[in-house]
Order: sequence, then C-alpha cells, then structure tokens
Amino acid sequence: HQEFAVTEWKPYGKGTLKGFFSIILPSGLKINSVYYHERDASRWLTMPSRRYTALDGATIYTPIVEFDSTEARDSFRNEAMLALDEYFQQFNTGICPEVFGD
Repeated sequence: HQEFAVTEWKPYGKGTLKGFFSIILPSGLKINSVYYHERDASRWLTMPSRRYTALDGATIYTPIVEFDSTEARDSFRNEAMLALDEYFQQFNTGICPEVFGD
C-alpha cells in the first residue's frame, strides 16, 4: 500500500472529535489539520476547512482540500486510516483499542 505518514497528533476530545493531525503523502505533500472523529464503532476523517461568517450570521465552513472523485476520496481515507492506526499502535495512544483487540 502507499506509505502515508501521520505526524503531529494532537488529542482534543470534544464530542466526536478525538484529535487532529498532519499527514505526509508519498508525493511529499503535507496536509495539516486533518480531523479524526469517533462515535461508537464509527470512525471518520474531515479535511481542513476555513470557517467564515455569512452575511446572515451563519457560520460556514468551506473546504481547503477536496477530492475530484468518490474513488479518490475513499482511497485517501483508507490509506490515511491505515497510517493513523499504525501511529496509534506505535505510540500507544489508547485510541481505537477495538482495532487492535485490546
């Protein structure tokens, strides 16, 4: 599989948000502020976004990084989750114990 590398894990723990991290892709591109969420047995990532206030006062988030297809998004997610699981296991963070059978 491609080699993604997780760096700069920062635990957070508010609602479903468990922390955020940076990830380095095989190309050398580094994406900062990828958010990691958990709820029950579900886990997901959200990409960096910019927050702003609309004219009507609503808070809006616009993505900084997007994928041009569902396949590209799913491929990234799968590789990033593998890299994140390896990071959690290597550094014994206590995150995702069900993944490792603890």
